[in-house]
Amino acid sequence: MSLSFRQFAAKILSAFVFGAIAVMLLEVAESSGLISSLTESVSRLTVWSLLVALLLYFSGGLTAAARTAFRFCAVFLLLDLVWDVIEDVDYLDNLHLVGGGSRWRHVIEKATVSCWGCGMLYLMYVLMRDLDSSFTELEKQNATNMELNQQLQGIVCDLRDAQEQVIHQERLAALGQMASGVAHDLNNALTPVVAFSELLQVAPNSHKDTIAAAEFIHHGASHACQVVEQLQHFYRNAGSATRTLQKVSVKEIVEHAKDLTRFQWLDEAIKRGVCFSIPLNFSENDTLILGNRTELVQLVTNLLLNAVDAMKEGGTINASVVQRDGLIELTVSDQGHGMSADDRKRCFEPFFSKKQAGSGLGLSVCHGIVRRHGGTIRCDANAAGGCDFVVLLPEYVEMGESKVDNGEGVDCDGIRVLVIDDDDLVLESMSALLNSLGSKVDTASDAGSGIELARSQAYDLVITDLGMPGKTGREVVSELKGVRPSQLIAVSSGWSRDAVYDRFKDHMEPDLYISKPVSASKLRRVLEEVGDIKNV
Repeated sequence: MSLSFRQFAAKILSAFVFGAIAVMLLEVAESSGLISSLTESVSRLTVWSLLVALLLYFSGGLTAAARTAFRFCAVFLLLDLVWDVIEDVDYLDNLHLVGGGSRWRHVIEKATVSCWGCGMLYLMYVLMRDLDSSFTELEKQNATNMELNQQLQGIVCDLRDAQEQVIHQERLAALGQMASGVAHDLNNALTPVVAFSELLQVAPNSHKDTIAAAEFIHHGASHACQVVEQLQHFYRNAGSATRTLQKVSVKEIVEHAKDLTRFQWLDEAIKRGVCFSIPLNFSENDTLILGNRTELVQLVTNLLLNAVDAMKEGGTINASVVQRDGLIELTVSDQGHGMSADDRKRCFEPFFSKKQAGSGLGLSVCHGIVRRHGGTIRCDANAAGGCDFVVLLPEYVEMGESKVDNGEGVDCDGIRVLVIDDDDLVLESMSALLNSLGSKVDTASDAGSGIELARSQAYDLVITDLGMPGKTGREVVSELKGVRPSQLIAVSSGWSRDAVYDRFKDHMEPDLYISKPVSASKLRRVLEEVGDIKNV
């Protein structure tokens, strides 16, 4: 069994203490005349033999070289003690070999003592070498422990970063669930606003002021619908969403974003005792692109707010839009504290922020919007010490009609539709829109009565809400498809398409999906599909 250095040192110290006590007792006994020379020699031989045996025992924790040195010393020490005993035997004095004046005995004694002395020196060397190697090993172990400690600190830092990332993800997941519910409720609430504002615009004998007010209401509701759609982008894959693209002017986008952020760069700034100015520099050429107006407004709004946050003492934020080589270049420049080269490279990464209260998502959202529009965005340092955010977007080129269907020439007359929804306003507004498109409409305010109507009468299309008390839209689809598999059923919901079809996993799926808020154009496209199916 190996011994630690502390245990070995304790044993060696104990052996020397016991040896010193024994030698002192022998010296006292000899000086007092209590024992004769022969007895003293025999006693000394016995004591030293015991001490050597003890040392050999204690040397079990040493290295092989140290144990060999101990045994070497013990052998020659015993020989030396034997000669001492022989010297005290009186009748051997006359012998030529071992007598008191024997030259051979003198030579042997000196040789024995020399060997014993050399063995002790070698033993000390071995002990010192072992101690040195022990200390060297301890230093290596200490260096290894320090390296492991640094690695452990790195792992702890990585775990801390991972924990923060998980916390961010959990917060986003919770916010996504909340956004999903808010989007659903807002889409339901906006359905009658969109529907009746459209009907007011085409109603006969409507006053021009009424038509203008209806157009204003419809424009505001449409903008709110796009905001809700962006909210839905937050908690679902943006690539799976249907995005409405239209011809928009980047100049108008910048002006609108400036007005939207007026509260931050003017009203709030005045309260803090600072002053901002945002001069707009536009080229004379057209700056049209094909894009999503709501996303582009959000892009410029984020860039302006980022510039305001970077300029705590106020100053000038320059915004310019120019047409250059088939691209529209939008630049927002600030006079803030700026960023290092590494930070400018990383500023578009999610959760990267140098602000104490920042979430690190603003510029990441900007990067996503620009990328979805087929453009690029970069951050450059400027002469004022701040940053220039440069956005390059492809210029709009006339390549045919917009993808928005105006519905002219579509005949929806005679199509029988059953609408099932537990919201009376939604039910009434959808019924009014379908009637205005020439369809024959029946309504049901719950799933049970709607299923009975669909079983008792023939309908070209059944439109059902998804979330209803009692039976849901999933049960409506399942029961009606079970009785009449050819029945065309559309689900109308404020949830996203992905969320709706997730509810129908391992169940019969609907034929069509209508997103809320429902508009005349959406219903017209659905009725056109139904008409095409009927004519096949």
